[in-house]
Amino acid sequence: MERWQMQAIEYPSGRPEHLPADYGAYHQLYRLDGQLIAMGVIDILPNCVSSVYFMYDKEWEKFSLGKVRIINRCWQSLL
Repeated sequence: MERWQMQAIEYPSGRPEHLPADYGAYHQLYRLDGQLIAMGVIDILPNCVSSVYFMYDKEWEKFSLGKVRIINRCWQSLL
């Protein structure tokens, strides 16, 4: 897993000041050995995580990255 990296980048518009610091919309960049292979968008809300958009390089299609991401979001919701 050391080769796999996920980086969250907050939307340029930021979050409303009345929300806790970790709430808001984020771009998630997924890299393997430094190469960007996928990108997703999530919204962290008071009672849920909304994960609607996910795109990946066609070269990685056989690894079902969309399914891997959904499983990861389910795991994240348990934390």
